[in-house]
Amino acid sequence: MTATALKEQISKMYSHILFEYDGKDCGVDPLARNEIVVWFGEKNLTAHSVDEAMQVKLFDSKSLNDIAKEIEVYE
Repeated sequence: MTATALKEQISKMYSHILFEYDGKDCGVDPLARNEIVVWFGEKNLTAHSVDEAMQVKLFDSKSLNDIAKEIEVYE
C-alpha cells in the first residue's frame, strides 16, 4: 500500500485499519477528524489530524509514511 492510499483510507473516517508490523498487531482508529488513535502493539497515541497520524514515529521510530509500502491492511 502506498502512503497516499493509506492516508486516503484514514481520511474517509469510516472504519478502523488493522495490520501487522514487526510481528506486532497495529491499527489506526479514526474516531473523528481531530481524534485518530494510532497503535503499535501495546503503544498508542492520539493524533489530532490525518497528517499527524501519518507522521508520528510510533513504529520502531518509523511513521506510517515510512512503513506504508511494507504493510498489508487486513481490515
